[in-house]
Amino acid sequence: MDEIRCSTHEFSKPAFDARPLAVRNATTPARGTTTTFSFGFSTTHEGVTLKKHTAAAVAAALVLAATLVPAASASADEGHNPTIVASTPVNRPTGLSEIASVFVEANGTSYQTDSYSGSITKTTVAGAVTTLVAAHSGYLSGLTAYNGVLYYFDRFPAQAFTDPPDIWLMSVPVAGGTPKQVVHYSDWQLDHEPDAANVYGFYNTPQSCIDQFLGLRGLEPGIEYGSYADYSYATQTVATASGIYLSDSGRNSVLKVTYTGAVSVVAVLPPEPAIVADQAFLDRNYFPQCALGKKYAPRPAPSGITQGPDGNFYVTTLPNGYPGTSLALKGGIYRINPATGVSKRIIGSLKAPSGISATPSGTLYVAEGRGGTDGTGGISVVRVNAAIARPLTNVVGASSVRYIKDKLYIPTSNSLKVVTLTYK
Repeated sequence: MDEIRCSTHEFSKPAFDARPLAVRNATTPARGTTTTFSFGFSTTHEGVTLKKHTAAAVAAALVLAATLVPAASASADEGHNPTIVASTPVNRPTGLSEIASVFVEANGTSYQTDSYSGSITKTTVAGAVTTLVAAHSGYLSGLTAYNGVLYYFDRFPAQAFTDPPDIWLMSVPVAGGTPKQVVHYSDWQLDHEPDAANVYGFYNTPQSCIDQFLGLRGLEPGIEYGSYADYSYATQTVATASGIYLSDSGRNSVLKVTYTGAVSVVAVLPPEPAIVADQAFLDRNYFPQCALGKKYAPRPAPSGITQGPDGNFYVTTLPNGYPGTSLALKGGIYRINPATGVSKRIIGSLKAPSGISATPSGTLYVAEGRGGTDGTGGISVVRVNAAIARPLTNVVGASSVRYIKDKLYIPTSNSLKVVTLTYK
């Protein structure tokens, strides 16, 4: 198999459903009985979901860098649809080896999390690096800040193969101090399934075909490859006066967490546009021949999130939640009205999008993990009212993006790149 897809393990209340994944999903489990966690991946088939719940934490399930609508005004030229020119990416010192997310102040000071050491560092414009949160066993992601306080998600690894991870929303002053717990986020995930009404995977598949998925690639009942600790990263977050907004790839939803820890659903994204399973799709995933020609709808698996000057949220989707599959090349951008929860897909054909950032004029910059001219990663730009995203610059391994005052701050797996924008 030349492709893998990330998914989390599934739990039933009160009993774990021991049937293989393809069969569990195809036979429509009772709503409200199956919970999928937003953190952690297991390597498995690209599209083995036949109904609901192969959730990946994209590109980490909770994903990746924090974005916040900048308070500073845009360049005088940026809002008039000029040609945008990107400089060669420059490395910024961070003192970290595996960057998961970044938040940047208006003055250019950056804060970044390490995805494996569990630390947070601060880098000044002059390049001085200090540690705000010391290394520990947690996986830190979704970094943002409001009113002098940093907020981030801290995921502790599962202790057993079938255990969920332990996820907390944490806070720490930007000036330094002791981290504090805001809410035990994984408790909320255990009890809520906002996308229960969505139907993912193959449509109108007869039972005789479903039966052929049994024992697919030697999977034991109820067990998938990998663990919660594999391939984990977190969603972007946006801090506002009323709370923190995040894209939860496991719940296929945009959620809000208040600063006192109350969690609510802002919007549930629909399944991604269905594809027709051709022979190549079946062959990559060792699917039975009876699925040929069937329609398959991936999970949206929202990854990046930003807020535009119009007050709407703009969310990238990474179909089925893992960038290494062919489905990941069909990512998109949704515009979401936070007052009504209504969403609309406005851009398609993005290549493994995992981060997004809006400028004060409404231009969107998108990090594509398989974008760029050579497919190794890049940043694309979506102008106001544009129907497509246009490649801007290559950045290998781009996992997110943050716009501040004509600069783009771009985390990769092992560095923080800074790109300066000019306009012609």
